[in-house]
Amino acid sequence: MSPQPTPFSDAQAAVQAKITARQVMRRAFNDLCQQASRLLQQADQLAIVGGLSDIEIRQARAASKIAGINFYSITGQADAADFNRLDYDLRHVARSVDPLIEAIGADAKANSTELNDATFKDCFKDVIETAILGNACHALDTCADAAREAIEDKDEQAEHRRTLQEAE
Repeated sequence: MSPQPTPFSDAQAAVQAKITARQVMRRAFNDLCQQASRLLQQADQLAIVGGLSDIEIRQARAASKIAGINFYSITGQADAADFNRLDYDLRHVARSVDPLIEAIGADAKANSTELNDATFKDCFKDVIETAILGNACHALDTCADAAREAIEDKDEQAEHRRTLQEAE
């Protein structure tokens, strides 16, 4: 006769299954990052001999750079440093992808009389970084400021309580 499962043993099994799944996914992700790194090396080699277009080379570079980012994830109560790290990750993604967008625009410009230098610069040069600086990074900066203010407020409240206790 086999022992009856208990809620505790079921919970342990669920936790273990989750840990195992994370380990499998982490290994698969690490393999993907290594493949992206090899892709970049091969793209650079093909670029030397002329086997890839500028767009394909920049695509490989963008994929490799993004795969190489160890993205930050907030755990627990977020503070200003957490939001600053997310801001850094966003900027890194933009710097990785913007050259690809620029190459696409350069290809369009080289093959069209309609795309002038000003339009090229406005539409294809540093567009992701410009967008995130105005939107996402600004929002993260606001979150970081709020986190700092919350800490300052707690410190002021604690100081006020100490003052009241000392007065008694």
